[in-house]
Amino acid sequence: KEIYNTKSNVIIKYHNEDKYIGEWDKENLRNGRGIQIFKNNNIYFGYWEKDKMKGIGKIIKFNKKVEDLNIIFNENIVPFYYGEWKNNLEDGKGEEVWKDNSLYRGEYKEGFKEGKGILILKDGTEYSGDFSHSKIEGRGIIKYKDGRRYEGNWINNKMNGLINGYGEFTFSSTKKYIGNYVNEVK
Repeated sequence: KEIYNTKSNVIIKYHNEDKYIGEWDKENLRNGRGIQIFKNNNIYFGYWEKDKMKGIGKIIKFNKKVEDLNIIFNENIVPFYYGEWKNNLEDGKGEEVWKDNSLYRGEYKEGFKEGKGILILKDGTEYSGDFSHSKIEGRGIIKYKDGRRYEGNWINNKMNGLINGYGEFTFSSTKKYIGNYVNEVK
């Protein structure tokens, strides 16, 4: 890597074409606030500790080369993740928005959606509940834009009411099905 020191920041160009602009420590490790421009054009800006993304940060996934770094401060750029980081992975509370403006807001653990969260899809469908390894898994509620609703257990992104009893599906016509589900089948 090539290192260019300024008074309070360092610019590092890595052999893999990544670039870092920001604060560093006495051992020339990324530490404090900084911006990492990856070879694949993704840009992370946020906090670092001992050469790892840690603390609050945002990563924007660009599909083209970025010429002007001021673009990263535009709130409307998607897809992105903003939230807590640990060991270069999403870890803690965060928000992820995709190109179609679907979004997830909730808990992460070691790079996976893990724990409680809310997923809102571009068509207005909203899921609120448990996630495990980035899958809808556990207890949750899904609400469709047309008024339909399911509350119950989920396995591998599918309604599965057999664990701990049953699930409840409300149709937009106010009819209800209360009973067992296996892989979304009543």
